[in-house]
Amino acid sequence: MSIAVSPDGKSAYVNDYNANAISPYSISPATGKLTPMSPKTVAAPGRPNSIKVAPDGNNAYVTSENKGVLSQFAISLTTGKITPLSPATVTIPPSGSLGVAVTSAK
Repeated sequence: MSIAVSPDGKSAYVNDYNANAISPYSISPATGKLTPMSPKTVAAPGRPNSIKVAPDGNNAYVTSENKGVLSQFAISLTTGKITPLSPATVTIPPSGSLGVAVTSAK
């Protein structure tokens, strides 16, 4: 399981390895309480293993352990909602990956 928090601290994203999905949550700034967003899950194929949010908060990337794809998502800066980009996945080595890193563009 992996958890990523948006740079503004308002959203968290948890990969669900067994459900092939990402669960997005809103974070209360006052209490830190997590509240599930709607929809409660967004598909991420191939047993999602690691998730990272880009430094600008606009995108999230999820590795698959056994499918050989990297899922890519857009993040709404106002709501924190994630939606698959087009294409939703890009090919990575067939054995998959256990981690992902994101850098800021310069």
